[in-house]
Amino acid sequence: MELTLSMALAAIVCSISYASLNIISRSYRSFKEKNEQVLVLNRLDELLKKDIQQAVTLRSDSTHIIFAGQVRSVDYEFNKDYVTRTYLVTDTFKFPVSEFKISFNNGPPQIADTGSHAVLIDDLTFALAPSNAKISFHYKKKYSSVNLVKSLPHAIN
Repeated sequence: MELTLSMALAAIVCSISYASLNIISRSYRSFKEKNEQVLVLNRLDELLKKDIQQAVTLRSDSTHIIFAGQVRSVDYEFNKDYVTRTYLVTDTFKFPVSEFKISFNNGPPQIADTGSHAVLIDDLTFALAPSNAKISFHYKKKYSSVNLVKSLPHAIN
């Protein structure tokens, strides 16, 4: 009788400890996944800020935004399911993109004097949706008057 009672008590203790271990491991896994997403979002934000700061001009065609600098050029592509950044290697940020908008001086982008169909932009806005939560991003490029005169064909008039 005492042996049966002690075995039943040991079985109850083992099942409670297994259940609590299972709950803790699921919580840790969820915490880790959320932190990894935040890390990737912070990295994208950091790269965009750095690339905008180092760029002389921001140009966009139908699918890409080119951050053209004096030394380097970085290409970003904003698809509905991901963002890619290409400079030496390609980085892919797998978050759904929505509300993508580009503009120049709060109006439509201006055609740059580069011989291509790229337009000059100074404002970039988009939203990413990690884990069904929407996070908005907004970036503004400030141009010097020298760069505007070089980039826009009718900037002097």
